[in-house]
Amino acid sequence: MIVVAIIGILASLAVPAYQNYVIRARVSEGLGLLSGAKPAIVAHYASTGSMPAVLADFGWSNEGGVDEYGDGAAFKNVFGFESDLWSDIEWQVKPCPPNSCGNLVLRTIDSKLTDGVDIGLHLQAKGTGGGVRFRCVVNENSARYPFVPAVCRKGKSTEFANW
Repeated sequence: MIVVAIIGILASLAVPAYQNYVIRARVSEGLGLLSGAKPAIVAHYASTGSMPAVLADFGWSNEGGVDEYGDGAAFKNVFGFESDLWSDIEWQVKPCPPNSCGNLVLRTIDSKLTDGVDIGLHLQAKGTGGGVRFRCVVNENSARYPFVPAVCRKGKSTEFANW
């Protein structure tokens, strides 16, 4: 009986840790999916001197049109499969100087897996003289930290000057 109680206590501690581990692995997968846009962003910037205007410029579907933040689409329309973590993807062009910065954002709006925390994983692109730099941020929101890689925890999606 004591052994069963000990196993029950250990299981109650291990299950939440395992669930966070699974979510973090899927967030890393999401970051990898976003990284698939890097060559298209670099090519567009190299040929035009500005960031792509819409998701279609990456060769991705922008079905769903423009939302309040930028050009958006359902996750399934862009990547071709359903996700119970990711709901939407957005492309936001930012002026820094004009048309040389942008945010590619994966959203987890009302995800049951994260207890309703919208992760809002941002892959920032910043055009510089001869190329494009990238970084990952989640707007320094501490509720998101348990779910994202450590490299994504510093910085804000509106900040382009200091990196």
